[in-house]
Amino acid sequence: YEWEPAGERVDRTLEVIRIVKRLWTEDVVNYEGRFWRIVNCRLVPKPYRKPHPPILNGGAGRRMLRIAAKYCNGWIGVLDNPQEYRERMEYIEKYLERPGEFSFANVFQVYADRDSVESVVKRVEKFVDLGVSKVILFIHPQPRNLELLDKYSKVLDEFR
Repeated sequence: YEWEPAGERVDRTLEVIRIVKRLWTEDVVNYEGRFWRIVNCRLVPKPYRKPHPPILNGGAGRRMLRIAAKYCNGWIGVLDNPQEYRERMEYIEKYLERPGEFSFANVFQVYADRDSVESVVKRVEKFVDLGVSKVILFIHPQPRNLELLDKYSKVLDEFR
């Protein structure tokens, strides 16, 4: 599979965010964009949460960070370096239109063969201190995920 250029993927993402928000909030949506055309589309039932469920966006490029700030309710980073994360947070914060409605999350790669619960807690703690309010643990190796969930649930317990 060949990926589209990064700029095109970002354009697609923005178009999808706009479409989904309209589907969640309008009765009938007509849309003519660069990538999609929608005619008399209805989404029922509408989401319970108003005006719509939160939209969390990933991506680390400056344009994606601005899109997250302007159109989304949160940003999900996948960074191990707290300083790099802080730089992206500060960049996003410059563009936020609704700061009180925005949250920061980070995905932490956890390797069961080398990461103790204590070491993961220390890593996560550095990001929580920065203002990360959502923590996602991505546990390796995949075939053992269920077995490892109990062990690493203790990490999340530290931050409840």
